Amino acid sequence: MTCTDVPDAQCTCPHCQREAERVGIKTTAEKLDVEPSKYNVGQTQVETRACPKCRHYIMTAPMPDQVVDRGIVRDELLVQGRHRRGRP
Repeated sequence: MTCTDVPDAQCTCPHCQREAERVGIKTTAEKLDVEPSKYNVGQTQVETRACPKCRHYIMTAPMPDQVVDRGIVRDELLVQGRHRRGRP
């Protein structure tokens, strides 16, 4: 499982300058991955933060880069599949 945090530069409320607190973690993707002769499902989660004082600011971390957007296969499995078929 991987979790992407909100970038430090975006953890401060622009309205009242208070540090935003984590208010949740959202699972945005589950993708198939492979170990030799073993498949597993890994989750990708992104952090959400909000200002506890003024409640006007909420920020969710961006999704990490992926070889195939919204695909169901993780990057390593995709690369191994292409390698076995002799494609670059």
